[in-house]
Amino acid sequence: MQNLGVNYNYILETSLIDLRQKSKVWLSEVELRLIELAFFRKMLRLNKERLIEENTSIENELDHYRELIDYYEVRLLRDLKKRLKKHEGKLVKLMDGHPAQDEESFRENHKNIGQVVHAFGNEFRNLKKEFLTFIEPQKNNRYVSHINTD
Repeated sequence: MQNLGVNYNYILETSLIDLRQKSKVWLSEVELRLIELAFFRKMLRLNKERLIEENTSIENELDHYRELIDYYEVRLLRDLKKRLKKHEGKLVKLMDGHPAQDEESFRENHKNIGQVVHAFGNEFRNLKKEFLTFIEPQKNNRYVSHINTD
């Protein structure tokens, strides 16, 4: 019987095309989070004077959010973006029939990256709600109540 290039171990697994689509979605999510963080940074800058007028001891919280934004932007998201691009490159090679690694380890890596992206998404939603509440106190904030943190 002739092998038609089908890896029968993965017949029931998600196709490489679907994996590629999922990784493109992840990369898009990371890029959106980077844009959101740039917006948060701008909101801190624009609201700094007002926040200090309202509460003179708020400087520590301002520093806390600046540090969080830097951490998420510089360490987490940029590293995750590089990891996703590298992952995408390996996926393209697998799809072209030039496996840089075996498909099983690639799928395991894909699963791990997915877990990281999912966990970060949950963490980021919490940060977003906390930050928006900080920038615009709850009594005036019509946006925060719509953010689902579940």
